[in-house]
Amino acid sequence: MFQFVYPKRYPALHKLNFEALMLLAEAAEKYEVFALINSCEFCLRNFLNQHPLTILDFAARHDYRSIVEELAMILVDTPMTDLTDLHPQSSNLGCVGQLNLMCHSQIQLNFT
Repeated sequence: MFQFVYPKRYPALHKLNFEALMLLAEAAEKYEVFALINSCEFCLRNFLNQHPLTILDFAARHDYRSIVEELAMILVDTPMTDLTDLHPQSSNLGCVGQLNLMCHSQIQLNFT
């Protein structure tokens, strides 16, 4: 994380495994290292299909709306009971509400 604070070339994150990337992303959010936040957000997209619920939980807590939107189509067939353990305080609607609305609107678009 400190390599993103000092004025030098940023390290590549694409070789990190998912667990290490999540730890780094949480630290970046906690300490507001914005260059690292953007890099982690970009790299998290590589793991959307493998770890959708974990990433949805993180994205909802930290207001990564574009990732939540991408996960809507991946999780469209996921039972709502599987989503109830996620953090509900990400925004006015909460994570589950956001995902439910996005899935519903996407389904409507597909039928028209």
